[in-house]
Amino acid sequence: MTQPSDNEKQEAVADTAPTADPKPTDPLEVTETGTTGGPEVEEARGAHLGTRLSAAGEQLQAQTKKRGKLAFGGLSRCWHYWQARGVRHQGDPVFAATPAVLRWRDFAAYVLGPVALLLVFADPVSVQWARELPPSLHGFFRWLTDFGTSGWVLVPTGVFCLIVLACNFNSAASAAQRAAQRLVGVAGYLFLSVGLSGLAVVALKWNIGRARPRHFDELGPVAFDPFAWQSSFTSFPSGHSTTAGALFVGLALLFPKARLALLLTGFWIAMSRVITGAHYPSDVAAGLILGGAFSFLLARAFARRGFAFKRQDKIWLQPRYDGEVLLSSIKRLLRSAKTALFS
Repeated sequence: MTQPSDNEKQEAVADTAPTADPKPTDPLEVTETGTTGGPEVEEARGAHLGTRLSAAGEQLQAQTKKRGKLAFGGLSRCWHYWQARGVRHQGDPVFAATPAVLRWRDFAAYVLGPVALLLVFADPVSVQWARELPPSLHGFFRWLTDFGTSGWVLVPTGVFCLIVLACNFNSAASAAQRAAQRLVGVAGYLFLSVGLSGLAVVALKWNIGRARPRHFDELGPVAFDPFAWQSSFTSFPSGHSTTAGALFVGLALLFPKARLALLLTGFWIAMSRVITGAHYPSDVAAGLILGGAFSFLLARAFARRGFAFKRQDKIWLQPRYDGEVLLSSIKRLLRSAKTALFS
């Protein structure tokens, strides 16, 4: 009997060996050829992606609702705290009383005096003077005048206050809570100074109806059309000058060491409106006085309630926090922001 050869033995073993089950494939796994395995796999991938997007949307919606409730609650607490502090400090009649120089009748007289002088002596010659300036100077002041817009002040200060109020600082350290209170007080003061004075000047200029310098050649410097409601008849007072007065007087009160530099910066931003031919000097003077008065009166209201300022004497006040304290508060707030925002 012949023995089987080696090749026949190997073939017999291969025939009797169990075959391994094929490896199950992931319906979402891309094959080596770059295809996704057909329409069934494409449908599974789409369903998987839709589930993840839906979960992310629900999480975002929940976080938005939570932060909105926190921000609204923070605004409500600020308002109640403001009212409570006002009642608490009513027993200080000396500082609570408005100084005579800032009462409305006296204040109107102090405003109308310089404005009338400028209207008679400066406005008639200001247009021709501005036209004769070098073009390079016009270019610089056209760039500078944009700093008199209120948007670059209102947006960051308002957004900052809302973000801080939306953060859950109840779980943060007490030092972080105090830092948040300091910075919200300062940012809120600047926001209200620029915002309230801006609303007042818009109501005044659109109803007074003074012609802008572009109409100087045909109408002269003293041309009014009350309630005209046209942009070319909204010269008095100057809105940019009001913003500059409110902002830089407020900053000068907050940072007295840099008071002179801040006031000069605000003055030249306001004067840019004359140099660019957008306003008369009397418009600029009225805007500066109006904005500065708003900031000063609001600072006194803040000082009576212990926000951002404190009383110095019968009229004047001083900042409650210096620059170093505010800088350290910013650092402290940044260190605690991640915990407070995502808690």
